[in-house]
Amino acid sequence: MSDLPFLVALFVAVAIGWWLGRRELKKRSGIGASAPYDYFEGLNFLLKEQADATIEMFLNAMGADTNAVDTHLALGRLFRARGEVDKATRVHQALLARQGLARDKLLLAQFELANDYMAAGLLDRAERLLKDLGDESGEVKWRSIELLMDIYQQEKDWDRAISCALSLLPKQGPEIRPVLAHYCCEKAILLMANDENTPARRELNRALNYDASCVRASLLKGHLEAQTGHYREAIKAFRRVKEQDPSYLPESIPRLSDCYRKLGKDKEHKEFLLDCLQKKPSITLVFAVADILYGKPEQKDQARQFIVEQLANRPSLKGVLHLIDIHLAAEKETGDSHLSELRKLMAQLIEAKPVYRCSNCGYSGKHLVWLCPGCQRWGKIKPIYGLEGE
Repeated sequence: MSDLPFLVALFVAVAIGWWLGRRELKKRSGIGASAPYDYFEGLNFLLKEQADATIEMFLNAMGADTNAVDTHLALGRLFRARGEVDKATRVHQALLARQGLARDKLLLAQFELANDYMAAGLLDRAERLLKDLGDESGEVKWRSIELLMDIYQQEKDWDRAISCALSLLPKQGPEIRPVLAHYCCEKAILLMANDENTPARRELNRALNYDASCVRASLLKGHLEAQTGHYREAIKAFRRVKEQDPSYLPESIPRLSDCYRKLGKDKEHKEFLLDCLQKKPSITLVFAVADILYGKPEQKDQARQFIVEQLANRPSLKGVLHLIDIHLAAEKETGDSHLSELRKLMAQLIEAKPVYRCSNCGYSGKHLVWLCPGCQRWGKIKPIYGLEGE
């Protein structure tokens, strides 16, 4: 069973501790002591690979041992990891009910109980415990604030989440700054939805102050400025993506190109696109460059040749589909049914492929989300590059 290695190690550790304690007792009093019957019965269950019976028997055996707090905590964590949150809660509540429990162990038991409540979805109970622990000192304080931040993140209470993150900033600066930036972006999105553009700008600027490499803040800033007709400011925001993380250029190029067209800055637009194509080639960039270099009807052949040359260097299913569309448009009068069928099959193939992937856990999907559903990390999902992506 998957729990057996853990249980074996647990029994060995406890058995050694029990033996050492009994040996010391024998030295002092000259009186021998035998192990509780439940220990041996639990070991019998373990050897028979009956993990559930083992845990229950072991818990009963430890019930009266006031020196087994760490073992109780470990058992509670094991129950929670197995999805048996009610048992974990019972173990930790039993610890808290003990008389004379050392303060550091008391705080650990409270922390584990808060984890139990979170696993059970009882966020209000977990929050109350964690708030108290956040006023303590030492490692339990920081771990409790981290959990509180997770609770507020789940509840989308961004102001409280930011408050927790700011508390962690002196201790976890490099890790917490990107998280703070995303929290500010979440606030900005809510403000933009209510047409509160000025405070939304403040939140986006705040996000960039926390994390200058926050692509999401730049994309949102560009979108906001473009919506309000501030195309120069939008261009400045979208161009920033190239320096922050060029992997996200496909997310910015279509809207950036629209802003350039509205300002009539074709030369500047072309220079920027060619520079991006050199720095981080992608099929989205290839299309954009082809549009601006060969946008006139009489230049369609040049555009097609440019795309073919780029695809020869960097094959892409999306690029092949686009090339088929170009041929279909050119041969519209002939009605080439075979090419139409090929286009349909290619579109179905591409539709089945993910577009984005998390660089941390490998989660993939069709839509860009900034908080990975797999590993719960911010800003790790990026466009996929290669044959099946950009």
